[in-house]
Order: sequence, then structure tokens, then C-alpha cells
Amino acid sequence: MDTFLLYPNIFHNIPKSLELGMEFMAVASPHTYFPPLGAASILTGILALMLAWKTEPVRYWILFSILMIVLEGATSIVFAWSRNEILFIEGVDVHSVEFLKRTAQEFLIVHGFRVAYNIIGSILMFVGFIKYYKHNFISKEAVKGNVLYWTGNRL
Repeated sequence: MDTFLLYPNIFHNIPKSLELGMEFMAVASPHTYFPPLGAASILTGILALMLAWKTEPVRYWILFSILMIVLEGATSIVFAWSRNEILFIEGVDVHSVEFLKRTAQEFLIVHGFRVAYNIIGSILMFVGFIKYYKHNFISKEAVKGNVLYWTGNRL
């Protein structure tokens, strides 16, 4: 949502768009939701890993997905949060417009990495759960002798 809805509006006309963005996010902003959501993502990823650990073809897909979530969080903490403070707390009261524009550009580059981590992590987790399903449900049905049809082919 931030990538496609908020950021194009927030960064289009610095410093006016930053000020408008701060007014808009006075009650709740991304920092209200994303740190708890990130922590919940890591915890549920660890839970998924624990539940799927016995299924060897799956564990590394889930583990690397969790790694992507952790990398996204670390990138946010190390690179994005300091730039958020410059852009949305200090603003033009402390920094020149040119510095704010450079910082916004840096923020968007860092954000591109965060989006990439999320896309990669989502793909890894999806593949892991497909493998988990195939390994734990489809193969068990086939072993029992039940007839399964998957896109018209017999398993």
C-alpha cells in the first residue's frame, strides 16, 4: 500500500508533499502498523518452520523466506527509519530542501530493496507450502491407493 498509494503522493513535490503527508498521517502512520506486523511475520514464519521442520524438502524454503523477512526488517531499521526521521520529523525546520530531496531518493532506493525482499520471501514461502502440501497430502493419498486427479493426470 505504501509503495503504490502513499509514496507517490508523499514524494512528488518535496517539501510541500512531505508536510501534507505528515498532516495526513497525524493519527496513524506506517510506523504504527509495520513494526508489529513485521514482528508478527517473523513469529508466524518461525512457527511455520517449526511445524514443517520434519518435512525436509520444505524446511529450507521456509527458512530462507524467514531470512528475507528479517533482511527486510533490518534494512528498515538500519536505513529507512533514520531517513523517516529526517523526512517526517525534522523536515525543513532542520534540513535544506535539496538535502530532503536526496534523502527521499535514498529512502525510495532502500524501499526498493525492501519490496524485493518481500517479493522473494513471499515466493519462497509459497513454494515451501506447495511442497509441504504435495509431500504431506498428495503423496499420502497416493500411498493409500486412493485415486487422485491433478489437472487430469493420475498420480
